Amino acid sequence: MNTPFDITLLARKNVRQLTPYQSARRLGGNGSVWLNANEYPTAPDFTFNEKNLNRYPECQPVNVINRYAAYAGVQPEQVLVSRGCR
Repeated sequence: MNTPFDITLLARKNVRQLTPYQSARRLGGNGSVWLNANEYPTAPDFTFNEKNLNRYPECQPVNVINRYAAYAGVQPEQVLVSRGCR
């Protein structure tokens, strides 16, 4: 039997009570340059090359989440995508 795991149980109570960071973009900002996201103010050439590998990916890319959920046989709400770390 697969019982869903509550991932919040891994964090201490004081961590769970923190207010998550929200970028200006997510809060409905209307700018076109997002310096707080360390992004270059003009759109890059979207061909795959080393010049555009430093762009930050979308926080929770819907297409990736939906495709992975279909692959894994789970609901999209059960998938969390991470940007990774070093």
